[in-house]
Amino acid sequence: MAVEKERLDRWYFSKAELADYPSRVDGVDPAKELGYRQSAASMVQDMGEKLQVNNLCISTAIVYVHRFYMIHSFKAFHRTFVATAALFLAAKVEEQPRKLEVVAKIHYSYVNREVPPLDSQSEVYKKLSDDIAYHELLVLETLGGLYLENSLRFISWVCDV
Repeated sequence: MAVEKERLDRWYFSKAELADYPSRVDGVDPAKELGYRQSAASMVQDMGEKLQVNNLCISTAIVYVHRFYMIHSFKAFHRTFVATAALFLAAKVEEQPRKLEVVAKIHYSYVNREVPPLDSQSEVYKKLSDDIAYHELLVLETLGGLYLENSLRFISWVCDV
């Protein structure tokens, strides 16, 4: 029980900790950092809709992104890969898994809007798939196996009753 409390306490931050997290320490302007967070959340939302996952999955992925960047700096890990990896992971956690190939193709089309679709036999696809899988492991390690009790699950249950 003490270990579980310790894992959960990891995600409660004091005002001092909120003012001194990695992106701020790396010199990222607070307004720019907020824009990065909003951009990542928007990407998760758009990609989640294209993957046809529910809002519970999308909100879980957004929480994963925000928590990831409380431990790591935006300068260290690009938000498009973290957002994609968080959505890929959240889809698994929320029992709506999507194939890596589909996630990679949607990521590619989101980031490269003016380019033809990604060929799953290309070297670009292989590198992108590896990058998404790598970032998924980073997100998972950062979260420390955290199980997120999402309030949307409770709200959905109440609405169904």
